[in-house]
Amino acid sequence: MPGNLAVAIAVANQPGAVVPDRYMTRSAMSSGIPLTWNPSRPDFDDHLARLILEEVLAVRHYYEGDFYPLTRITADEDCWLAYQYDRPDLGEGIIMAFRRPMALERSIVVRLEGLDPGTAYELKNLDSGERRTATGKELCAQLRLTSESKPQSLLFTYKRRNTGIRSPGHG
Repeated sequence: MPGNLAVAIAVANQPGAVVPDRYMTRSAMSSGIPLTWNPSRPDFDDHLARLILEEVLAVRHYYEGDFYPLTRITADEDCWLAYQYDRPDLGEGIIMAFRRPMALERSIVVRLEGLDPGTAYELKNLDSGERRTATGKELCAQLRLTSESKPQSLLFTYKRRNTGIRSPGHG
Protein backbone atom coordinates (compact mmCIF):
# COMPACT_ATOMS: atom_id res chain seq x y z
CA MET A 1 0.00 0.00 0.00
CA PRO A 2 1.41 3.43 -0.86
CA GLY A 3 2.90 5.29 2.09
CA ASN A 4 1.08 8.53 1.34
CA LEU A 5 -2.40 7.01 1.65
CA ALA A 6 -4.48 8.61 4.36
CA VAL A 7 -7.68 6.76 5.14
CA ALA A 8 -10.41 8.01 7.42
CA ILE A 9 -12.24 5.10 8.96
CA ALA A 10 -15.50 5.81 10.77
CA VAL A 11 -16.15 3.49 13.67
CA ALA A 12 -19.48 5.00 14.72
CA ASN A 13 -22.78 3.32 13.91
CA GLN A 14 -23.04 4.31 10.26
CA PRO A 15 -24.55 2.50 7.27
CA GLY A 16 -22.24 0.47 5.10
CA ALA A 17 -19.81 -2.37 5.61
CA VAL A 18 -18.07 -2.49 8.98
CA VAL A 19 -15.52 -4.97 7.66
CA PRO A 20 -13.84 -4.94 4.23
CA ASP A 21 -16.27 -6.12 1.56
CA ARG A 22 -15.62 -5.80 -2.20
CA TYR A 23 -19.29 -5.61 -3.19
CA MET A 24 -20.11 -2.84 -0.70
CA THR A 25 -16.92 -0.88 -1.43
CA ARG A 26 -17.39 -1.09 -5.19
CA SER A 27 -21.01 0.00 -4.76
CA ALA A 28 -19.75 3.27 -3.25
CA MET A 29 -16.54 3.60 -5.27
CA SER A 30 -15.74 6.92 -6.94
CA SER A 31 -12.72 9.21 -7.09
CA GLY A 32 -13.04 9.45 -3.31
CA ILE A 33 -14.65 6.96 -0.96
CA PRO A 34 -15.77 7.09 2.65
CA LEU A 35 -15.14 3.85 4.50
CA THR A 36 -17.17 2.79 7.49
CA TRP A 37 -14.94 -0.12 8.42
CA ASN A 38 -14.31 -0.91 12.07
CA PRO A 39 -10.73 -2.27 12.35
CA SER A 40 -11.24 -3.20 16.01
CA ARG A 41 -13.73 -5.97 15.09
CA PRO A 42 -12.33 -9.50 15.47
CA ASP A 43 -13.50 -10.40 11.94
CA PHE A 44 -11.72 -7.42 10.33
CA ASP A 45 -9.55 -8.74 7.48
CA ASP A 46 -6.41 -6.57 7.20
CA HIS A 47 -5.26 -8.30 4.03
CA LEU A 48 -8.58 -7.81 2.23
CA ALA A 49 -8.69 -4.18 3.42
CA ARG A 50 -5.29 -3.55 1.82
CA LEU A 51 -6.35 -5.22 -1.44
CA ILE A 52 -9.52 -3.15 -1.62
CA LEU A 53 -7.70 0.11 -0.89
CA GLU A 54 -5.07 -0.66 -3.53
CA GLU A 55 -7.89 -1.32 -6.01
CA VAL A 56 -9.60 1.98 -5.16
CA LEU A 57 -6.34 3.85 -5.69
CA ALA A 58 -5.66 2.06 -8.98
CA VAL A 59 -9.03 2.93 -10.56
CA ARG A 60 -10.12 6.21 -9.00
CA HIS A 61 -8.77 8.36 -11.86
CA TYR A 62 -11.20 6.67 -14.27
CA TYR A 63 -14.11 8.39 -12.52
CA GLU A 64 -12.95 11.63 -14.16
CA GLY A 65 -13.87 10.15 -17.54
CA ASP A 66 -17.01 9.76 -19.60
CA PHE A 67 -19.80 7.83 -17.88
CA TYR A 68 -21.87 5.29 -19.81
CA PRO A 69 -24.66 3.26 -18.19
CA LEU A 70 -24.52 -0.25 -19.69
CA THR A 71 -27.78 -1.39 -18.10
CA ARG A 72 -30.87 0.35 -16.84
CA ILE A 73 -29.98 2.42 -13.77
CA THR A 74 -32.09 1.04 -10.95
CA ALA A 75 -31.91 0.04 -7.31
CA ASP A 76 -33.99 -3.10 -7.98
CA GLU A 77 -32.43 -6.14 -6.33
CA ASP A 78 -33.54 -8.60 -9.03
CA CYS A 79 -31.36 -7.39 -11.89
CA TRP A 80 -27.81 -6.55 -12.85
CA LEU A 81 -26.35 -3.05 -12.83
CA ALA A 82 -23.37 -2.24 -15.05
CA TYR A 83 -21.62 0.93 -16.13
CA GLN A 84 -18.46 2.14 -17.83
CA TYR A 85 -16.12 5.04 -17.25
CA ASP A 86 -14.01 5.82 -20.31
CA ARG A 87 -10.93 8.03 -20.40
CA PRO A 88 -10.53 8.79 -24.13
CA ASP A 89 -7.50 10.94 -23.31
CA LEU A 90 -5.75 7.83 -21.94
CA GLY A 91 -7.36 5.17 -24.13
CA GLU A 92 -8.38 3.39 -20.93
CA GLY A 93 -11.37 2.82 -18.71
CA ILE A 94 -13.26 0.56 -16.35
CA ILE A 95 -16.36 -1.60 -16.47
CA MET A 96 -18.15 -2.15 -13.15
CA ALA A 97 -20.97 -4.67 -12.86
CA PHE A 98 -23.11 -5.87 -9.98
CA ARG A 99 -25.13 -9.06 -9.92
CA ARG A 100 -27.67 -8.07 -7.34
CA PRO A 101 -28.88 -10.48 -4.61
CA MET A 102 -32.10 -11.51 -6.38
CA ALA A 103 -30.80 -11.47 -9.99
CA LEU A 104 -31.53 -14.84 -11.58
CA GLU A 105 -29.36 -14.47 -14.70
CA ARG A 106 -25.80 -15.78 -14.35
CA SER A 107 -24.60 -13.47 -17.12
CA ILE A 108 -25.53 -10.41 -19.11
CA VAL A 109 -24.32 -8.93 -22.37
CA VAL A 110 -23.31 -5.28 -22.42
CA ARG A 111 -22.10 -3.01 -25.20
CA LEU A 112 -19.24 -0.66 -24.40
CA GLU A 113 -19.28 2.93 -25.60
CA GLY A 114 -16.72 5.42 -26.87
CA LEU A 115 -14.11 2.94 -28.10
CA ASP A 116 -12.28 3.14 -31.41
CA PRO A 117 -13.67 0.25 -33.50
CA GLY A 118 -10.35 -0.45 -35.24
CA THR A 119 -8.19 -0.41 -32.13
CA ALA A 120 -7.25 -3.42 -30.01
CA TYR A 121 -7.90 -3.19 -26.27
CA GLU A 122 -6.57 -5.34 -23.47
CA LEU A 123 -9.33 -6.21 -21.01
CA LYS A 124 -8.31 -7.28 -17.49
CA ASN A 125 -10.57 -8.86 -14.88
CA LEU A 126 -9.35 -7.37 -11.58
CA ASP A 127 -10.82 -10.26 -9.58
CA SER A 128 -9.25 -13.18 -11.49
CA GLY A 129 -6.34 -11.39 -13.17
CA GLU A 130 -7.46 -12.90 -16.49
CA ARG A 131 -6.56 -10.82 -19.55
CA ARG A 132 -7.82 -10.90 -23.10
CA THR A 133 -7.62 -8.73 -26.18
CA ALA A 134 -10.54 -7.58 -28.32
CA THR A 135 -11.15 -4.80 -30.79
CA GLY A 136 -13.25 -1.77 -29.96
CA LYS A 137 -15.73 -3.02 -32.55
CA GLU A 138 -16.09 -6.35 -30.71
CA LEU A 139 -16.42 -4.72 -27.28
CA CYS A 140 -19.01 -2.24 -28.53
CA ALA A 141 -20.99 -5.11 -30.12
CA GLN A 142 -21.06 -7.35 -27.06
CA LEU A 143 -19.20 -8.18 -23.89
CA ARG A 144 -20.54 -11.04 -21.77
CA LEU A 145 -20.22 -10.57 -18.01
CA THR A 146 -20.69 -13.67 -15.85
CA SER A 147 -21.05 -14.12 -12.12
CA GLU A 148 -21.34 -17.52 -10.47
CA SER A 149 -22.58 -16.12 -7.15
CA LYS A 150 -24.82 -13.34 -5.91
CA PRO A 151 -24.49 -10.71 -4.81
CA GLN A 152 -21.20 -10.22 -6.60
CA SER A 153 -19.38 -7.32 -8.19
CA LEU A 154 -17.14 -7.50 -11.24
CA LEU A 155 -14.49 -4.94 -12.11
CA PHE A 156 -12.56 -4.81 -15.37
CA THR A 157 -10.04 -2.36 -16.74
CA TYR A 158 -9.35 -1.90 -20.41
CA LYS A 159 -6.43 -0.25 -22.11
CA ARG A 160 -5.77 0.64 -25.72
CA ARG A 161 -2.96 -1.49 -27.12
CA ASN A 162 -0.38 0.30 -29.23
CA THR A 163 -0.60 -1.90 -32.31
CA GLY A 164 -0.34 0.87 -34.86
CA ILE A 165 -3.80 -0.04 -36.22
CA ARG A 166 -6.10 2.96 -35.98
CA SER A 167 -9.41 3.75 -37.57
CA PRO A 168 -9.55 6.84 -39.79
CA GLY A 169 -10.60 9.89 -37.83
CA HIS A 170 -9.57 8.49 -34.42
CA GLY A 171 -6.35 10.23 -33.63
